[in-house]
Amino acid sequence: CGEGERSEEGAAGCSTCSTCVPGKYKISDCSADTETQCGDCLKGKASMGGEATSCTECNSDGRYSDEDGASICKTAPAGSKPTSNRQGTEVCPAGTYSVGGADECSTCGEGERSEEGAAGCSTCSTCVPGKYKISDCSADTETQCGDCLK
Repeated sequence: CGEGERSEEGAAGCSTCSTCVPGKYKISDCSADTETQCGDCLKGKASMGGEATSCTECNSDGRYSDEDGASICKTAPAGSKPTSNRQGTEVCPAGTYSVGGADECSTCGEGERSEEGAAGCSTCSTCVPGKYKISDCSADTETQCGDCLK
């Protein structure tokens, strides 16, 4: 058999060696009598297979892999960020936000607030006429207003 081919004992001819499927990487090439050996990519990594000899770390902005055998890294959705080990996501805490695809949640600015898992911040409300401010808003609580006495 030629390079990249193999044959079973007693076979009439040679067959092309297989490549690794997506989610796997090549451990060793085939030989005349053994098939290509492939290994699984573990959580936090991915591979398109083929001739890849290792899995790619999901370490670019907002990327993660939450399953073994992943062919591609996923992107963290809005309101979340990848965990530090890149094996899943966690929601952004109140007072922060993420539009998605980011490694960290951003902090809301002064005069803004957000709930847990927010994709953006909202401007703090002001007290309407006839009400007075009890307390300013904070990153995770709204402005508190009370009724004015007559």
